[in-house]
Amino acid sequence: MKLAEALQERADINSRLAELYPRLSNNAIVQEGEKPAEDPQSLIDEIESCTARLAELIARVLSTWRNFVRLNRR
Repeated sequence: MKLAEALQERADINSRLAELYPRLSNNAIVQEGEKPAEDPQSLIDEIESCTARLAELIARVLSTWRNFVRLNRR
């Protein structure tokens, strides 16, 4: 994966998370006897998946950056 692709995917995930958090908040509290419009657990699962992928991308980008800096110091 190229750095530009990783950075684009990171931006996409951040946008997705920005959509998911309000949806979770809107579906976390409902009136007694009513069902939420969306399943909060599935939203939580998707948020966890996105944050795990985001952490992986950030680690890879930082590793690439460290290697680049190390190689260019010589």
